[in-house]
Amino acid sequence: ARSVAAWRALHPGFDVTLFDARTAAGWLSRHHPALLPLFQRQPLPATRADLFRIALLLTEGGIYVDVDEYPRAAIDDWLTGAQAVFCQEIGYGTVANNFIAARPGLDLLARMLARITGRLAQSESVYPWWDSGPAPLTATVLEAMHGPAPTRGLRLLDQASYCQRIGTNLAFPHKRGPRHWR
Repeated sequence: ARSVAAWRALHPGFDVTLFDARTAAGWLSRHHPALLPLFQRQPLPATRADLFRIALLLTEGGIYVDVDEYPRAAIDDWLTGAQAVFCQEIGYGTVANNFIAARPGLDLLARMLARITGRLAQSESVYPWWDSGPAPLTATVLEAMHGPAPTRGLRLLDQASYCQRIGTNLAFPHKRGPRHWR
């Protein structure tokens, strides 16, 4: 609740919407009904969140931020002139999935969603980091940056810049239980 209140206070012009498994499933049933069975058969909350976040951003655009990311300062300037904003995790060299901002309908997100759904559909034992989280996001962002038709307006924040404004990976109880992907 403290994090949500801080996001609202620092970004008064933004609508803040919270999703849980039930409301995410409802949203998917209205906007991406073909994804709903794949979403529902995922046993881990992290995998469901990974699939949902990309579908949501592809369709509506906006900012997706995990509820345990605590803002210390406004981020409006990160969005100016950007089509999509991601953060690179220095220790892993990957693109993080705890914060993503994007315009709706971005082909980059459509490719991410296709990559994630393909992995989830063919994996019997899903590992969120590899199948739906940072690994497929990183592969898609690298293709968008260095492929034959680079995505314009793609902003990749370094982790230090991100952490100056947002406290990340806070140790909430749900991250310490057996249902957390780590």
